[in-house]
Amino acid sequence: MKILETARDISIIVLAGLALLAFFLFFWLISSIISFLRTIREDLRPILKAGEETLKTATGVFKLVTDSLGEPLGGFLKKGRRGTMVLRFVSRFLKRRKKK
Repeated sequence: MKILETARDISIIVLAGLALLAFFLFFWLISSIISFLRTIREDLRPILKAGEETLKTATGVFKLVTDSLGEPLGGFLKKGRRGTMVLRFVSRFLKRRKKK
């Protein structure tokens, strides 16, 4: 019986040590994940801000081009025959240019 009690005591000590090891590994894993997420957030924030600024710039340029070229050309081309003649001239000019 003494051997059985000793084996039981040793197994309890081993299991307690494994539980402590598992707890420390779990704590280390959680802290590593938090550190990883913090690093990703710090690295991605400038990239996302740069993308947002680029998008705003592109939107502004598109609006500027639309306002400055789209409306005047649209008004000119709506006047009928002159507009279609201009479009034909431009398309022929571009076709000739591509052939060369």
